[in-house]
Amino acid sequence: MTRRLWWRTDKILPLAEHAAATPHHHQARQQNRAGWPAVPALIWSHDADGDWLSSNGDPTWYSADGTEYRVRAETWTHTATGTTGNPHPGDDGDGFLPLRLEHSDGRRTLLELLRFARAHGLQWFGVNPVRTSQEGTDRYVISHSRGDVLPAKALWVPALVTCHNVGGGYYRALVADGYTALRGGLLCRFPRHEVERMSRHLHSLSIGDMPGEHPVLHTARDFVSVQYEETASDEGSLWIEDDRVPADADDHYAIGAYRWKWSPHEPDDADGLGHAHRPEADADWRDRPGLPSIPPGGRLLAADEAVSLLVMGNHSESRDGSLAIDAALIEAIRQGHIVACLFGDGRVAFTRATQQSAGSTSPTRARGFEVR
Repeated sequence: MTRRLWWRTDKILPLAEHAAATPHHHQARQQNRAGWPAVPALIWSHDADGDWLSSNGDPTWYSADGTEYRVRAETWTHTATGTTGNPHPGDDGDGFLPLRLEHSDGRRTLLELLRFARAHGLQWFGVNPVRTSQEGTDRYVISHSRGDVLPAKALWVPALVTCHNVGGGYYRALVADGYTALRGGLLCRFPRHEVERMSRHLHSLSIGDMPGEHPVLHTARDFVSVQYEETASDEGSLWIEDDRVPADADDHYAIGAYRWKWSPHEPDDADGLGHAHRPEADADWRDRPGLPSIPPGGRLLAADEAVSLLVMGNHSESRDGSLAIDAALIEAIRQGHIVACLFGDGRVAFTRATQQSAGSTSPTRARGFEVR
């Protein structure tokens, strides 16, 4: 399966238009290596700080800070090794992307392809790193959805996450452990019920928003459409699709991947998670004295199991439950105040870990598990 580099179409088309419009073109090393004359092209540079596209147009396009304007291909980074998700060029010639190369089969040139993508709302542009694919049909891809989103070897751990795009909401997610994505943020996958909760929250914000202030999510059977409101002078407002996120094999969705900077939710005391986590409270509860009998069909959960279950909402009451209550339960579990058991139908029951009789220093049996 071909790995590609991915850019946003709306960021790359202006570069292509610049290269096509300028009267002269810089002679880049990528052009020399590929054996091309001075023609309009995009230049892919594989540098220590990432992979970039720029225009070879002369006069050069400069950013406000005086440096050459370039657009980075966002991807994941494995923090321990520095490995990234972007494939490397075979040689410098792979980085020369001519804009007006005609094809014998009549398909669009690269410039025409980017214009078509912009006109039809295809937000992602993918590049095969090997220039020999120029002769085939798979050098370039335009799409509603980005590919190569998730690292194949990632270990996914549960977490509560937030970002400014969701207006202060925080959500259960699986996070790629030891990986970063956009500007050092987390790479997250959300279960369907959390996506639906996120959608309801963003819809409520949109009612009082200025156009474009927050996105809205529209859920379909196997994808989620991320849309922003834009003002049209004669037609009021229009909702424009910014991204289309497909479901993965586990029916999770990488909402905001390479678009939003997700961070761990930093709780305060009000939500029940503001206390320090005591690792010793995560010991196996089976060795504790005074636990009540496990109800028929129930299984006693270790502390880390119970916390993971609540964080990810993998229980029958998660859709209608309260994150604030779940947060308080998580803190009580971590502090060793309560224990939990899980039934085959997804229900969860809780009880105090131990109960002391009046005037006694010895733990006695707790009253019994109460199903939430």
